[in-house]
Amino acid sequence: MLAPIVYLSNPADTSTYQQAPVDTLRAYVDPTLGHQILRSVKATTAVTAKELVMYDYVSSDSVVKTTGANVKACAIAGFALSSIAAGSYGWVVCSGQAYALGHSAMGNGSTLLSASTAGRVDDTTVSTNE
Repeated sequence: MLAPIVYLSNPADTSTYQQAPVDTLRAYVDPTLGHQILRSVKATTAVTAKELVMYDYVSSDSVVKTTGANVKACAIAGFALSSIAAGSYGWVVCSGQAYALGHSAMGNGSTLLSASTAGRVDDTTVSTNE
């Protein structure tokens, strides 16, 4: 039997200490976006709220902003809920709807991909990437 995922009450919290072990999953119900699954992460470099982050190739238990267009899906950790200082811990949305910083204009419910600007996403119908 699988244990239920614990609900998180304050996902905007960031800190210099682990609030939960890195990669721990927590559920959260956003009043606007609905049910989300969040992942505990440690930022190698500073991350701004709503940026797309990926696992750091140097330190696999840390995350950095996505580094360019067409990052492989298996490297993506999620979208940052709050700004996370370098070396600090926070939460990213890894499942469910999330707010994101776009590189270009995007439509609601669009299919997204990592943009050429670090931490940003593009709409596949607007960008030339598919």
